[in-house]
Amino acid sequence: MSLRLLPIFENPLWKDALTGLPNRQAFHHLLEQLMQQAVTQCQSLALLLIDFDNFKWINESHGYGFGDQLLRQVARELERLADSRASVCRLGGDEFALVVTDLSQVDGLLHFAAQLKSDLDSSLVVDGVWLDLKCKVGIACYPGDATTPEAMFNNAFAALQVAQTSDNTPIVQYRPEMLASCAEYRPDYNELKLALKNREFFLVYQPKFDLPSMQLQGLEALLRWRHPLRGVVSPLVFISVAEQTGLIAAIGDWVVKAAIMQMESWQRQEGVYVSVAVNVSPLQLKDDGFVARIKALLNLNGIAGEFLQLELTESSLIEDPRRAHTIIAELRSAGVQIALDDFGTGYSSLAALQTYQLDYLKMDKSFVQKIQTRQGRSVSHAIIQLGHALEMRVIAEGVENAEQEAALCALTCDQVQGFLYSHPLSADQCLAFMKQSGSPDLFAVEEASVASV
Repeated sequence: MSLRLLPIFENPLWKDALTGLPNRQAFHHLLEQLMQQAVTQCQSLALLLIDFDNFKWINESHGYGFGDQLLRQVARELERLADSRASVCRLGGDEFALVVTDLSQVDGLLHFAAQLKSDLDSSLVVDGVWLDLKCKVGIACYPGDATTPEAMFNNAFAALQVAQTSDNTPIVQYRPEMLASCAEYRPDYNELKLALKNREFFLVYQPKFDLPSMQLQGLEALLRWRHPLRGVVSPLVFISVAEQTGLIAAIGDWVVKAAIMQMESWQRQEGVYVSVAVNVSPLQLKDDGFVARIKALLNLNGIAGEFLQLELTESSLIEDPRRAHTIIAELRSAGVQIALDDFGTGYSSLAALQTYQLDYLKMDKSFVQKIQTRQGRSVSHAIIQLGHALEMRVIAEGVENAEQEAALCALTCDQVQGFLYSHPLSADQCLAFMKQSGSPDLFAVEEASVASV
């Protein structure tokens, strides 16, 4: 099935403004529909995720206008190469997706991917400039690699991450051992300490959107580790070790510093003002110098406190309520926004919760996943009502399909984030995504606000 047979994707809000291709939101709906069709008709399906190694250099060397021309040409080239065999979408930045709905039309999936790569690597000329692009491809198939749209995307993305960190294997098809090897691997204290010293950690950013306007409201900074041998390692693998060894405090401080420095770079170089949320561990809150370091970093980089959002866990609030209350008050006096993360998964006392001045309540994705059931919807409704009663805005994380979005909108949830809208993006990909998707208010701040730092 091709896109032209799906009238719903003619909606202009689901088209990428730069290339005219279906955008990320349309892609997730498309993948869901085509997988349902594949299951019903016993067909196979393949997802190819594509991005480019040196797109950042091209933007820096030739300018963003030149980069935009290149992305439009990449889109046309992908449409030509895919022909009727696949549907092409732009996910944001330099990332594209191809959904192949009939593998019988493809003379070997890896051969098809290799042909795409060969043509993209060698045939792109913009304004008379030949560009030495190097694309990477991650592949997942139904039914062999995944049986749900979410698993299909996650597995293709995992394969793309392997391709991104490999010099010799630019095309990677998902294999179960990718997850198995991550599950079996457990770093030790010295490895993590060395990773911090060698700057192997990096941040990616997941956008958050307003409901129902779908205007971009901010980003959440997420930690990743580029291991010199294993490639990109999920935080699920190393965060628990960092917490047990006490390194989470030093790593957490690095995350806050890196996020603030990235905001400063976006503001100074691009004129892009956007709030960024950072997770804070309970161990960081035990440090008497934590608040002072936050204020110093904001002042040093010229960032107004309103652009920083710190996400605290329920456990960090109940462990020492008096201390937590003092820290929150000091941070909010500097303009910093405070969110209660993963609400409902810990042991918060509702009576104690009323004593804190919090700006946001983040509803855990486990509730979002059950929101289409009667009980799940009731629980989600109660969480949202509680947040609003305590004068907090409610953010739902882990939104993966349109039905969940519609239910959250009906329940008057304030903001959403998840794979339906964007997977975590690099800083450069995020900048391109913000310029494409953000509302004008996101990029305009009164001089008084900046000068007040």
